[in-house]
Amino acid sequence: MGLPRGFPGQLVSGLLWIISAAISVLSSPLHGMLFLFFGCMGIFPLTQLTLRIMGRSARVGSGNGLWALGAQVAFTVPINFLLVGAVILY
Repeated sequence: MGLPRGFPGQLVSGLLWIISAAISVLSSPLHGMLFLFFGCMGIFPLTQLTLRIMGRSARVGSGNGLWALGAQVAFTVPINFLLVGAVILY
C-alpha cells in the first residue's frame, strides 16, 4: 500500500505552516505572517516539485473537477491573508 494521493500537497502545506509558526515564536509574529503569506504562493510549485522527485505524475487530469476549486482558492486566499493581517495588526 502506497502513500495517499494527497500526501505531497499536505506535506508541503504542513511544512510551510510549521516553519511559519517557528519563525513567529523565534523571531516575531509579523515575520511569521510574512513567511506564510509569501510561502503559500509556493505551495503549488513546491507540490509539483515534490511529485516529480517522488517519480509521480504532476499533471492534473482534464476530468478532475477540483481544478476549478484550486483556481478559486488561489485567487481568494491572498485576499483573505491581507484581511487577516490587517485585523491582527490593528
